[in-house]
Amino acid sequence: MGISDKERRIMFLALMLGMVITSMATTAISNALPLIMDDMAISAGTAQWLVSGFTLAAGIMIPATPFLIRKLKNKTLFILAIALCAAGSILASFASAFAVVLIARILQGFGCGIIMSFVQVMILAIYPKERHGSIMGIYGLGCMVAPIAAPTVFGIIIDHMGWHMMFIVFFVLSVISILFALPAVKNVMPVKPAQFDTLSMILSAAGFCGILIGTGNMSSFPFLHFATGLPFILGAAALFAFSLKQVRGTRRLLDLSVFRNKNFAFAAILSVLLYFVLLGNTTLLPLFIQSMRGMSATEYALITLPGSALSAIVTVFAGRIFDRGAKKSLFAAGMLLAAAGCAVRIVSGADTGILNMALSNILISAGSGCVMMPLTALGLGGLGELRADGAAIVTTLRQMAGAIGAAAGVAVMSTAASHFDGNGYAGISAAYIFFTALSAAGLILSLFFFKKSVK
Repeated sequence: MGISDKERRIMFLALMLGMVITSMATTAISNALPLIMDDMAISAGTAQWLVSGFTLAAGIMIPATPFLIRKLKNKTLFILAIALCAAGSILASFASAFAVVLIARILQGFGCGIIMSFVQVMILAIYPKERHGSIMGIYGLGCMVAPIAAPTVFGIIIDHMGWHMMFIVFFVLSVISILFALPAVKNVMPVKPAQFDTLSMILSAAGFCGILIGTGNMSSFPFLHFATGLPFILGAAALFAFSLKQVRGTRRLLDLSVFRNKNFAFAAILSVLLYFVLLGNTTLLPLFIQSMRGMSATEYALITLPGSALSAIVTVFAGRIFDRGAKKSLFAAGMLLAAAGCAVRIVSGADTGILNMALSNILISAGSGCVMMPLTALGLGGLGELRADGAAIVTTLRQMAGAIGAAAGVAVMSTAASHFDGNGYAGISAAYIFFTALSAAGLILSLFFFKKSVK
């Protein structure tokens, strides 16, 4: 259906509000974990399942989102996703047992998993292709600011009113989002007959869970250990079986033919490389700053704040540059900046100053701002009716790449440190050599393969 410019802007705001709420729910829980541990007398390992359970639930829902987009009206699906977040929030706000809070977080994760792909698809559907870069830049700004601001905003709420109040606030925001969406969100994509592929859903969930659990255990056990290798291998086998079924089966959960689109294939590969580096840096940087250098969490936040702010700003301008056609330069510049940031960490000494630490993170963050949202616009912009499948695939690949990149970085750091008599900084340097190589691979891909990928 056609919509006016005013309706498009209002609809964009409604979609962004839902995305911001679910993005904040992803990271706000970190500040509440210590209080929940004290109130419920649980260990840090048990409390961590409030993060892992949310991530697993979101990952399970992402591949099912294309089916839901085809089966349900757009407004109905959006409200359903936010309602799941609201249900989880109100349940947790009255919870006195850990199991109840975990169930609540899983409900929030289901809603977030739908929103992550759905909002991208909707935004690209309501705006013309020549504006995809700019509008995804604005979308990316919200994606970056919300999870960064959430721990600070909700940390104040938790300190003064307790962790239950955090969930009450999320419930109120979810209700506001639903009320706003009722008149604002339009049904712009047609509903089509679709059959749900239960076996594919099971294989996808098993694969995602296995790889996430296996890579998560890499920081505590070697890869060949039962707790690491077994879930990883079983997860990889399940994903292989899932892929075969999507290619050869008559009923599919995801249409993998999107990889025949060279722009999409390029965007998917570069996204994986970028997320390896981003999540690896996000994991190792606090280990270096807080554990090795003995700085506080506040000092770490101040060191990384300039990079986060610059990334958000660069994302907006990168979208405009993308729309003007300088795609190859944009991707190459982003991966070059990421490689330079990793190289700064390698050549810096163990006693490097605060400005040097900040510079490394600024370069990596600026690089991600150049690449992330333009890649989304490039990969999904030409898929047409398969855009929902493409969004689900890229989102899943990014989550897996992030989890594996973080675990691989820690594994490289630990292995290298053990070969240098426990020298932690030698381990950090080895991990960033690995990340530099991945960034360089992305740079080569952008310079020499992107032109061939354009139709």
